[in-house]
Amino acid sequence: MKMKIITATVAFAVGVTLAGIALAQGTTPRVVPPFDPKTVETFSGVVVTEAQSPNLINVHVIMVKAGGDLRPVVLGPRRAIDPALTKLGQKTEVEITASKVLSNGTPIYLASAVKVGGKSYTLRDEHGKFTKVK
Repeated sequence: MKMKIITATVAFAVGVTLAGIALAQGTTPRVVPPFDPKTVETFSGVVVTEAQSPNLINVHVIMVKAGGDLRPVVLGPRRAIDPALTKLGQKTEVEITASKVLSNGTPIYLASAVKVGGKSYTLRDEHGKFTKVK
């Protein structure tokens, strides 16, 4: 029963995050604030789940358990991130550097860097602009 509740909560959080991002991509008022260099923090955790948004916007999101928190981490559009980051499995240990922003009062993390298994991936520069995949 506890696992069903956790799964439902994760699915709901990912859905809310992706819906907010989808709205931010359209002509409606911005729901997800832009990357803010003043709110950048680094944390370590374990990937609980990952999701790909609908093909319309192709945003990749992972849910990371850090301490006692479950944190939605937006990696970015598939075209802007290394393909290896779209294949992170559950229980993968990661270190995330991200801007913590609020979407409808819920904190989400816009990743600028990810470390996985000794390899570092830079997703955004210090101003939040996406870097090119090498």
